[in-house]
Amino acid sequence: VKIQFLKGTTTLAFKFRNGVIVAVDSRATAGGFIASGEVKKVIEINPYLLGTMAGGAADCAF
Repeated sequence: VKIQFLKGTTTLAFKFRNGVIVAVDSRATAGGFIASGEVKKVIEINPYLLGTMAGGAADCAF
């Protein structure tokens, strides 16, 4: 089975004994065009909670 991914972003989180590591890609695209190579996709909601963003830039505005 071949799956063709047309859109997407990568967000990963790993919990371990001493904490958490969160990683995301930092690229923003518009079709085949790279709109930015440095987009902030991890936001601190409070000292105990992080959020990651994916999708259209307008969807991620706050």
